[in-house]
Amino acid sequence: MKTSAFFTAIILAFCLTATTATAQQAESAAMLKKFQSTPIKGVKGEGIIPIFEAFNKKWETGAGNSILLKHRNPAKFNATNIPDNGPVIDVIIDQPNGYVSADNGGGDGDYIEACIWKRTNGHRLFAVHYGEPVDPEIDLVCFYDYNPATKTLTPEKSEVNAFKPFFKESADNYHSYSLPQKGKDLIVEETYYGWHDPDNTLIEPSLHHIYTFDGMNLHYSATKVACYDKLTEAFSEHAIMTDEDAEMTRLALIDVDNDDTPEIWLSDAKGENASVYCVSEGKAALIGEKNFKYSFSFFKDVVLTAGGCGTGCYYTSYSHLKNSNVDYVLNCIATYPIQEDGEVGEEYEYTQNEKELTRKEGEDIVKSFGKAIEITPVWHPLTK
Repeated sequence: MKTSAFFTAIILAFCLTATTATAQQAESAAMLKKFQSTPIKGVKGEGIIPIFEAFNKKWETGAGNSILLKHRNPAKFNATNIPDNGPVIDVIIDQPNGYVSADNGGGDGDYIEACIWKRTNGHRLFAVHYGEPVDPEIDLVCFYDYNPATKTLTPEKSEVNAFKPFFKESADNYHSYSLPQKGKDLIVEETYYGWHDPDNTLIEPSLHHIYTFDGMNLHYSATKVACYDKLTEAFSEHAIMTDEDAEMTRLALIDVDNDDTPEIWLSDAKGENASVYCVSEGKAALIGEKNFKYSFSFFKDVVLTAGGCGTGCYYTSYSHLKNSNVDYVLNCIATYPIQEDGEVGEEYEYTQNEKELTRKEGEDIVKSFGKAIEITPVWHPLTK
């Protein structure tokens, strides 16, 4: 998506109504089935305008009409597209790059974008991203093969249509699509409202799932975390054993505190180095790390990092989460000094948010965490 207003439309589509994610998916699937129910014949050219014109003639939309009106009669389009008539329609027509879009300006009208890729067999891959931000809410992407010999658009399935969200969807967690105006990558954007920075008026995507064009079709290649720089900063500032040279190549989303906002688990290819972060209101915090000396495990609402801190010394750090924020950190340094009689002693130093606790106070908090739980990550390739 190319404008903040375009993204506002999607925010309205998914955040400002009571329609469930399941209902949204059903409506989108029904519209997708309609769009791909029949070939479209009689296309008058292989550029974006004639291909899009044929699509809009078959499946007419208000946003599509705005694109064609601006193309055919810019003066008339400008005369009617004024604030007094309602939300301003932002239309982009980029014929050299094979891209068009129309955004409803954050109103309750529909929005659309479309683009073409040149295939190695001389055909064109044509994609349409379409949405309606009011009940029934719709957001979909559909694909066609354009054959210049037969002047026909034939519906086809894409790997993009098989996309499964990395995290459970709700009114606050949703996905949409962004077609390329420049470049060849299609992006599936996954957004988690809990990660949103309240100082930013625009709700930005949390993950960018990249689908790369290979000359014929689009294929998933990797995922980019929008706040990756914040994760790197949090790691550099707070890691116990900093190893910034470890290359994180995969990610998983988990929900340690069951608040419907995901935590991020990054790992290298072999799982020898890893880190876990919570993200809330635009801020990231390191809550677990694994390397040659430390490892982490999970309890309800808690991530434990533990490992040796020298001869006869063991370190544990419990990060307790509440609403994807670090509620408090309980640290313990246990040392086992050799006594004068040759026996091994025990000394425990507990702190909670740097406040000293007695051993009993610390151990009572640890007991309240209960038993460790198993979280099995679903790994996905990561790109920076």
